[in-house]
Amino acid sequence: VGSQGQAGGLVGWNDGIITYAFATGAVTGAAGLGSNTDNNNNQTQLGGLVGNNHGTIDFAFATGPVGSPGVAYLQVGGLVGQNGGAIGNNGSVGDFAFAIGAVNAGDNSTAGGLAGSNSPDNNNCSGCIPGVGDNNLGTIANSFAIGPVTVGAVSIAGGLSGTGEGTFSLTSAFGNVTG
Repeated sequence: VGSQGQAGGLVGWNDGIITYAFATGAVTGAAGLGSNTDNNNNQTQLGGLVGNNHGTIDFAFATGPVGSPGVAYLQVGGLVGQNGGAIGNNGSVGDFAFAIGAVNAGDNSTAGGLAGSNSPDNNNCSGCIPGVGDNNLGTIANSFAIGPVTVGAVSIAGGLSGTGEGTFSLTSAFGNVTG
């Protein structure tokens, strides 16, 4: 995907409902742009399953590598690049989500084994029609990540999520974080 785009192994942008899904391929993209005063997120968003999630993801997983070392201004996650929706918590017995695969990003990036970022997003888009699964929860539950996370200089990285202004419940991460 090109600079400032959104790409996932299954979909680039989700504001619907994804259940019983998986993706196995590699997801890569071009470098984003530096921050400015108008928009603090000029990063390219990449996820093993979904690039940007504002919907619901459940009973889903991704196994391929995401991102590229040396490519700057990325927001990458093993499952989703940015999560403003809900992952692994639709209330069903045994619901889950997970990611297995390496996550890589260059300088000035945000990366996590499961999500690059987990934050509710008040994306008030006038004239937009939200999808059936659209929500603003920023929630990750019943989920885990296995795999290394590697970032460049002036970056943020976590085994589960690079940033976390949302809610985490019954989650875990297994893998080295370096950068």
